Amino acid sequence: MISFEKFLNWAESRFGDVKVRNKEIKINSIFCEDYKHHLYCNPSGGKNNLPYGAYRCWKTDRTGSLVSLVMIVDKCSFEEALETLDSTDLNLYVLQEKIENLFSKNNVIIEQNVKKKIDFPPFTYKISELNENDIWRTDAEIYLSSRKLPIDKFYICTQGDYKNRIVIPYYLNNELVYWNARLLQDKKNSPKYLGPDKSCGIGKSDVIYFPKPIYNKSKLYITEGELDAESISISGLDSAAIGGKSLEEKQIEFLRGYIPVLCFDTDNKKIDAGGEALLKIALTLKSKGFSDIFFVRPPLKFKDWNKMLVETNPKIVNNYILLNEKPFDDTTELKLKLNKM
Repeated sequence: MISFEKFLNWAESRFGDVKVRNKEIKINSIFCEDYKHHLYCNPSGGKNNLPYGAYRCWKTDRTGSLVSLVMIVDKCSFEEALETLDSTDLNLYVLQEKIENLFSKNNVIIEQNVKKKIDFPPFTYKISELNENDIWRTDAEIYLSSRKLPIDKFYICTQGDYKNRIVIPYYLNNELVYWNARLLQDKKNSPKYLGPDKSCGIGKSDVIYFPKPIYNKSKLYITEGELDAESISISGLDSAAIGGKSLEEKQIEFLRGYIPVLCFDTDNKKIDAGGEALLKIALTLKSKGFSDIFFVRPPLKFKDWNKMLVETNPKIVNNYILLNEKPFDDTTELKLKLNKM
């Protein structure tokens, strides 16, 4: 059980403006703009006495355990959050299921308005949860290590149509909404990336990949692929991937409120596909009412941001982007049309 005093002390140290009413601690929500304490936190776990407490945002209907709230705010691991709240271990996924059941009445209403939830391909496993000696974990770790990427958020498929692929999950409000599967070893007649079958009702053009939750809308560094977005995120900047060289209506709406910084590949070929995509998407955003648009591209010797991360380090990637990002203006547009940038 979470100590009321422990959680209250933590909340006051992080938010300052905290209200207490009976068994609940109320704070301004981190999931939306809020000045009226819409995030209710119950250390005793509500009527079901959930061992790690529960929170609910009454503006966004987001729910979770107080442990997961600490993880989000402090950007820490599950174990570190437990230590902060001085609690003992428990399976986080079982706990989340119990919390969802606690708010089941509201969930029934919400579920009527959403499509069927998407699932991972059969025989897909979280890499970090496989035995350390498992051959699939070993192969995935070697691949991700070679790209300086962590294993803790990725999955691996071991059988079927997606066998031998790293599965990259897309989340929205902590719910799986899409995934993309990347071959561990490129093959001539196999697509490098493979998404879900169209019968699932959602496609690549319906979603945007965010490496981590972003709570303050400001500059967003937008790449073509997920692993480039991960590389920029590792450098300390808020990033997202659109999954290709075009931008569709649903994706544009996800970007409302952000200042887009287009970070497309540097193509050392006769046809600069990255430059063409940059021009096309910047003009699309302008036509949709985006006034402030920026861009930055990797140095010529690096094809993309992951290549730059692999051959340098996160600090260099961060500094390069911040020093070289420029506003997209009429001069930029002309140079891109002439293929001189």
